[in-house]
Amino acid sequence: MAEVIDDRIPKLRTHNLEHSKVIKAMILNALGFVGQRLYLVPDFHEKIPTERLLGKGITAADLNDDVLGRTLDAIYAYGPTELFNDILSLNSGIYRSN
Repeated sequence: MAEVIDDRIPKLRTHNLEHSKVIKAMILNALGFVGQRLYLVPDFHEKIPTERLLGKGITAADLNDDVLGRTLDAIYAYGPTELFNDILSLNSGIYRSN
């Protein structure tokens, strides 16, 4: 799934994280910190083993509201429905690379 996300919405800026890892962080955040503003996401990730869950070298500070916002903007620009369908097509065995 991460490969599909990063293929469809590649990282264009200098931040440390691929969009797939940011999406994973947002999903983890939604499981334990629902309804909070984007700027509070690092606070949640300070309390969990972020590096263990998202990858070596990733810290809560990497998950700032700017990075989260860029990922949400990239999803919007690509099309949320299209991205969802591309992820589903991976699971159905009809993955297509751009």
